[in-house]
Amino acid sequence: MKDLYQILELPPTASEREIRSAYRKLARLHHPDVSQSPEAGVRFAEISEAYHILINPETRRQYDRGEYRPTRAARAAATVETAQARAERMDQYRSRINRVVDEMIEEERREIRKRSEAVSVVVTLFASTFLVAFARPSARVEPFGWVGQSIIFALACLGVWYLVIHLKNIFRNYTYRPAYLLSILKLTDEPTQPFTQATACTFLVGGYTLALLVGNAFGAVAFVTPGEQVTALDVLRSGFLYPPIAVLIVDYLRRINTFLEEL
Repeated sequence: MKDLYQILELPPTASEREIRSAYRKLARLHHPDVSQSPEAGVRFAEISEAYHILINPETRRQYDRGEYRPTRAARAAATVETAQARAERMDQYRSRINRVVDEMIEEERREIRKRSEAVSVVVTLFASTFLVAFARPSARVEPFGWVGQSIIFALACLGVWYLVIHLKNIFRNYTYRPAYLLSILKLTDEPTQPFTQATACTFLVGGYTLALLVGNAFGAVAFVTPGEQVTALDVLRSGFLYPPIAVLIVDYLRRINTFLEEL
């Protein structure tokens, strides 16, 4: 049996994420519908078998200990076959390849949509906070009286609820809580998320605070008028009211645009 790590071009210490990444790259390269090599089908079959063995923690441990035994189907595939049997096997491989590729494409689409949502929410939050602190719109709501203020407050509450839900999804998809205490009896797997929860919280709070301070500093220079009294409390109140509304509106527009593109 060939070295499975060598087939996937990985070291024996490769993580689960590295195995998935290597499989996707090699699968696209050696797909029979893409590659012109006559050995493309056999090569892709080797890549798929190596992936399915190494991605499963149990079979990977067996393989690393030298205890893994190929299944009956794998042993049969290694034997000499007639031309008809080989053709039937290739048809099965093609069906399996198409299914795997379709799943990979759909998974990538879902990941792209999740990343787009995360970027849209965070960038809109920071940009709108800067613009609100810069423009200082709190005084401009006063002419609308209590009706305008009530509408703004209701939209802000809806925006905060919308923002909290999406931030929870972002944290679930892209952050993890590090295990500081390792159990002797249970080894912890390497996290698949790229950031710790503490790092993400620091980034969000720091980015929001920086946008608020920088916007306020620029606004104080740009909108200095005699007799105008804009306190830090006014800027802070506007910074809490308007950014969630901006996130709500911009993200819904993004969703509508994505829906129309997929029609």
